[in-house]
Formats: sequence, structure tokens, C-alpha cells
Amino acid sequence: MDAETKQFLGFILGQVYRIQQKMGSDLCHASDATIFGLLNGFGGVIDEQLEGMGNISSEDVDRLGAILDEYLVHPTKAYLVS
Repeated sequence: MDAETKQFLGFILGQVYRIQQKMGSDLCHASDATIFGLLNGFGGVIDEQLEGMGNISSEDVDRLGAILDEYLVHPTKAYLVS
């Protein structure tokens, strides 16, 4: 990801966090310093926040699809979780 895109995503994320914080909800766990860093393009803060979001690999999606497919193919089968 190029630097300009990363800075833009950091700014958007900072705005989302700022709005959540202003709403007074428990949705935002970012500190004022983190929000400031995101809004002002601090590379370390942006990297930390974007890396913390994680990725879902295509292998994980395939495995989940196989599990959910069983429910679709056999909707009346009893699935027990032990």
C-alpha cells in the first residue's frame, strides 16, 4: 500500500474513532493521542492501527465456506457442539 493511501485510510479511521468518541459510546477504545496521530498522519500510529485490524486469508474463507456449506446442504441434520 502506498504512503498516500495509508495516510488517507488513517485519516478516515481517525474520523470514525473521533465520531464514536463524541457519541459517548463504548465503541471507541482509541485514546485521544491515537486519534490525533491518525488525523495528522503519524506513520507509526497509522501502521499500528491498520496492522491491528488483521486479515482474513483466502484459506480461512474456504474453510469457513466448507463448514457453512454443510448447514446449507443438510439443513435438517442435527449438529451437536461438544
